[in-house]
Amino acid sequence: MVDAFYSISDINQRFNRLALDSLYIRHLDMTTITNMNSLYNQISSMDPQLLSRICQKILPRIHHEVYKLTVEQDSMKQILLAANYPRLYSLSLINFEEEIIYQYLTDNLVLRDLLTKQITHLNIDIKKPVDPWSDTLLNIIALTYLYVKN
Repeated sequence: MVDAFYSISDINQRFNRLALDSLYIRHLDMTTITNMNSLYNQISSMDPQLLSRICQKILPRIHHEVYKLTVEQDSMKQILLAANYPRLYSLSLINFEEEIIYQYLTDNLVLRDLLTKQITHLNIDIKKPVDPWSDTLLNIIALTYLYVKN
């Protein structure tokens, strides 16, 4: 999806209609896994210039059509700040480190607001946890339960 946005959008009106059709953007997957040796050994990151262009030029145009959003650790903040997603009900956070997701859940007001007011389906994929019973992981579970439940 990311590559399609970059290569097709702004070519002409017909391509814009195809690339930005509401059927295609209802579930917006903003991840780019470039190398996947195993489930726990994923290398992913979006080119910063590409991410910036998408966040400045594309997301503000389609934000009202996004129902499901999949983001990765390095791009989540910029994507969530790019626009208000009034129809968003499902959020998938992919390839996050425990400490980073915990920090987002406690410090990021946009994410907390989405989780408490809109999100009914939440998926969190944490990079290989060191200890499945760590305090950080248990706190993440407790916070997500608290936010999504209310």
